[in-house]
Amino acid sequence: MYMPLVRKLLVGVLVAFCSWYLISDYFFDEDNITHIVGRYYTATYDEGVALHWYEDVDKPYGKPLLDNVFATQLGHNYLIVRVGADVYFMFPIAATTIQMAQQGKIGPLQKSEMNNKLLQLYGDTLLNKTGPF
Repeated sequence: MYMPLVRKLLVGVLVAFCSWYLISDYFFDEDNITHIVGRYYTATYDEGVALHWYEDVDKPYGKPLLDNVFATQLGHNYLIVRVGADVYFMFPIAATTIQMAQQGKIGPLQKSEMNNKLLQLYGDTLLNKTGPF
């Protein structure tokens, strides 16, 4: 008679703990790390949001590729990052190392230059929103 009651209590405590953990991890994640695409991710810091690269999935923290990121979008094979009112950078999605990401970086570009580059590479300027913005 006491065993089913103890089992229900244990299950209830386990469910409550798991729920609390998931909610607290979401709401109290101070760095607010968001995977964007490939090995790119954004993380908040005191001055705003930065674009980062991770070499190792188990250790995602690294130096920022760009500070003060305002928006991220996907354009075919590039991650498009807006860092100012009209300033953009393009990073290759297929990069497998941080050196490839930095060497393949295109920019800074004005919006019209970025659109012209996308037209030149792919024939359109279609961008899809991605990230926490």
